[in-house]
Amino acid sequence: MIRNNYSQVWIDGSFLLTRALFALTRGKDPTEVTPGEIFKVNLQTINKLARDWGISGAKVIIIWDKWDQAYNGYIRSWLLKDKLKYKGSRIIMTEETLHELERTGTEAEIKKAKRELALNNLKQATKYAMIEEFPKLGIVSYYYPGYEFDDIVTLASFWYHGKSEMPNIIVTKDTDLRYSLCPGSCNFFSLPTYGSEPKIVTYEEMYQEIPEELRNQGVSLYQYNAMMNAAGFFGHNDMQVTKKKGVKAVETLLKILSEDYSNLKDPELYKLQYETYDLSKFPNIDQVRDDVSKFERSGKYGCLDRFHEICNTYKIEGLSDYFYQGILSRLDEKYYSEK
Repeated sequence: MIRNNYSQVWIDGSFLLTRALFALTRGKDPTEVTPGEIFKVNLQTINKLARDWGISGAKVIIIWDKWDQAYNGYIRSWLLKDKLKYKGSRIIMTEETLHELERTGTEAEIKKAKRELALNNLKQATKYAMIEEFPKLGIVSYYYPGYEFDDIVTLASFWYHGKSEMPNIIVTKDTDLRYSLCPGSCNFFSLPTYGSEPKIVTYEEMYQEIPEELRNQGVSLYQYNAMMNAAGFFGHNDMQVTKKKGVKAVETLLKILSEDYSNLKDPELYKLQYETYDLSKFPNIDQVRDDVSKFERSGKYGCLDRFHEICNTYKIEGLSDYFYQGILSRLDEKYYSEK
């Protein structure tokens, strides 16, 4: 009998990939690292989640951010495009940026830029290889153009509330996702870093973070996070601070609930930022919701032949059949519609 603690384990693909890249390229030229080496580390991490931390699921789904040219990035940034540079601190090195820097930058700046470009090229190549190959092993990948991990996993958390045989769990370092949990049906886990302890966070724990005055007004966990970010009491993704200096959070949010925006210096921007948390207004939301509703039964169950094929193609060494069978033994074949 398969014994798991969770129905579905939803893993932040960008976090998983970045974590492996950091470990493998530290002190090395990124061009010396191959996608196969990153594959290996990520499979070991997925195995470690279950073996060492009890994050064992009948289905493992890696969810990715997907930049979309139609929105010049992501939908949330598109919704805010007329007011601010959402996620403006994110800079991705490209060939064009490097060429410009080679004309104007210092030797140290150029050296750093070349490394960043090599890292980005490796990251992108590995990302799409993982999206293509991991599903052959029974580890499903999902993305939708313009959507970020946050959007998709929040939608999944809400959709599966009360529908799964066991709880589901979100795996990422983005602590904002702790506010997307549902009572008894979705937990949160962040892979531990040096000096930190692994910890599973539940909805019940997070709900207590909402001040009692706001809980009494019926403010939900997700709504509380949206209001705090939109006002600037929490800092998220370069959203602008819309609250006045020195005002208190509880007082401000209570006023907003009464449609009193006197504690805000820019009420219209607050409303715009707050509305970006309303996923029902996202383009193609019905399609994404339909895709999410099929997580529990979609995908192809893995087998040793496919594992051998991927190891040979990407020159992955040191992973035994016993290792992969350990991963496969936890995945429940009834959750897959393809053979």
